[in-house]
Amino acid sequence: MRCGTDQGARRRRCGQGPAAVTLLLLLGIPELAQAEEPATSSGLGDIIVTARKRDEVLQQVPAAVSVVGSAQIARHDIKNAADLTAIVPNLLTPMNAVAFNAPAFFIRGVGQGDHNWNTENGVAVFIDDVYVQSTSGAWVDMLDFDRVEVLRGPQGTLYGRNSTSGAIKFVPRQPDVESVHGYAEAVIGNRSRIDLKAGINLPVGNGMGAIKLDTFRTANDGYLTRVDFANQPLDDELGRREHYGARVATLLRPSDQLELELSGDINRQGNGMNIVTPIVPADPDGQTDLAQLLSKRGTVKFVPLYGPNRAALEPLTIGGASRQTGGGVVFKATLDSDIGRFRSITAWRGYKDRFVSQLGGRGLPSTLFGVTLYGNVDSHEKVRQFTQEFQLTGEFSSQVDYTIGAYFFHNRWIESEYGATNGIPANLSPFVMPGQTQSFGGSYNDIDQTTNSWALFANLDWHLDERLTLSVGGRQTWDRKRLSFETLFEDYASDYPGFPVHTSKAWNRFTPRVGIDWRPLDDLLVYASFAKGYKVGNVEGARSSIATTAQHWLAPELATTWELGVKADWFEHRLRTNITAFTSYNTGRTDLISPDLVASSNIRSKGLEAELTFAPIEQFQLFANIGLLEAHYRKASANHPIFSPDPTGYAPGYDAQPVMTPKYTISAGAIYVLALPDDQKLTAEGSIRAVGKHFHALGINNFDSEVIRAYSVTDASLTWTVASGKYRVTAGAHNLFDKTYYYSGFFGSIPEFAGRYYADGRSWYLRIRYSI
Repeated sequence: MRCGTDQGARRRRCGQGPAAVTLLLLLGIPELAQAEEPATSSGLGDIIVTARKRDEVLQQVPAAVSVVGSAQIARHDIKNAADLTAIVPNLLTPMNAVAFNAPAFFIRGVGQGDHNWNTENGVAVFIDDVYVQSTSGAWVDMLDFDRVEVLRGPQGTLYGRNSTSGAIKFVPRQPDVESVHGYAEAVIGNRSRIDLKAGINLPVGNGMGAIKLDTFRTANDGYLTRVDFANQPLDDELGRREHYGARVATLLRPSDQLELELSGDINRQGNGMNIVTPIVPADPDGQTDLAQLLSKRGTVKFVPLYGPNRAALEPLTIGGASRQTGGGVVFKATLDSDIGRFRSITAWRGYKDRFVSQLGGRGLPSTLFGVTLYGNVDSHEKVRQFTQEFQLTGEFSSQVDYTIGAYFFHNRWIESEYGATNGIPANLSPFVMPGQTQSFGGSYNDIDQTTNSWALFANLDWHLDERLTLSVGGRQTWDRKRLSFETLFEDYASDYPGFPVHTSKAWNRFTPRVGIDWRPLDDLLVYASFAKGYKVGNVEGARSSIATTAQHWLAPELATTWELGVKADWFEHRLRTNITAFTSYNTGRTDLISPDLVASSNIRSKGLEAELTFAPIEQFQLFANIGLLEAHYRKASANHPIFSPDPTGYAPGYDAQPVMTPKYTISAGAIYVLALPDDQKLTAEGSIRAVGKHFHALGINNFDSEVIRAYSVTDASLTWTVASGKYRVTAGAHNLFDKTYYYSGFFGSIPEFAGRYYADGRSWYLRIRYSI
């Protein structure tokens, strides 16, 4: 058995030799006293993760893994996946620019900015160990999750396709066979915020099993205001949200070797209207000046036309909203045997939704280029998926730990969408939408796509001695997609030329990983790794009216990453420093440039990530999570917008900045706990999140209108705890200093549709929780 771990993920102590001390001196790291006893209550405790599909202590995992625990979720008032931005280094999770019920996930600058049926995300999202294909299905309300694990860098060996930049695992709390416990929680806040949660855990069968039920409802009026063309308010609940749902989990342990878990969840989401704040050049003369509207020089300042979070609606958008109903069932069986731990995960998930979006916020069509384009999008989706995974983890003697498995994924995505910008412009179209008296220049897309994926994977950890381990792994994946694609004119009766199309494509890819880790001291881990990732290919035209692009299959995106990392606990576990340096090369990256076309590129990126925690005394803790990132184009297709000059003749070329690549993301803060009489305590926390300047997820053109300026936000909370946590009251505030900033936006290539998604101003909340 290797030094530092055993099958139960417990810490072991080993002697330290002269070589270890010599290395530390060479590295310039002072040798720190090694405690012989486990970490005390004043130190930083162990965090158990399943990042490598086995229970391990986070500090002993030779990979860039971050954990957001349940206590941190509560302290930061993390309500859903979109609230995770910058809490983890180099992680951005803005709302999708078209589908308001779909977050966009980016790790180290790689992800997917548009939510379309044909796209695949570069960040693999798992809910309860189940991969979720669609980012709409990956909207996660934080309903009694034990933790969120964020794995940075390609995870192609253990997590498979579409994890070229990493994976995010939402891990719910498992039923407890030992005791009865439960909770009830209520949150009130400004903008009519009312969140309700409740849960109960009931053991059954004298410790043989348990049933756990959780339910929630969250609602607020949002912070978007609909205005008329004179900027007079018409509706201040444009972005009203209401989510509710439930999850039930059952656990059965008929013997010490066998565990069975069956869980199911259902949720319904209402997300109001998705609409951008329209922006114009600050210079009044620039509102019709193409040199300013389409500038790429970084010299034109844009301001909100009606003010932040204020927009007007087009006729087809009025009364629209986003609605989604979804859920899933997961069955897990775990069997311990002489050869290892066998696990089967069988799951079904699905959802259906409708979202109505408006691409611009002016409320008027675009007419700048002599054609009339409206911005309405009305989409209906029905997505179903089935997954089956088999895993076997164990060890050969005490020298080799192994994980082997097989995986199958099936997905069917049916979508019917009307897009006003797709097809013949309104002023040139002879067709009229059914039920209307005028043309809006749109087209209808009816999509039916089926995806099947199979994979075999294995990973071996060979302990060369008590301190040195070599890891070798790989995954072979086979993918096939079949597609039926029909595009109709606005009358919803006449097909565009060449439609419908029926096409299919298959790919296969091997993704390896090789790593080595060394533990010169009990609490110091040094590791290096090489890994490849693979994102499956897709059809080029998402909302295509051109038959050739509707059946043109794009090659897979590939990622190659080298990492060097150090994980260390110092001063009897009072200081924790986890640092990772990386360099990546992504080939075949694609970005949407029109409803029919994409541009491809190769991007080189490098960066540094640091997670630092210091607890000098039991009552006080400081933390800082820092991500540094630098990304550059190395190759691009001829149609790539970086080569297209603006009206002044300037084209950035390879000096352009890839989207979603801020030079820094920072999260830092402090926590202080004050003990009070009668088993009471006060916990105060203040934190700041900062994100550097970058271009939003659709800002591939690098227009001045597509820039996200650097911003920082301060949050604070105060929690009163009574009776060892039985009663808990928290008062908190987000954006404490009421800063005006924006975090996402829409294409600037049609200037009248250019816009930003502004964040909310200062907000407050009061949470009351009772636990039994």
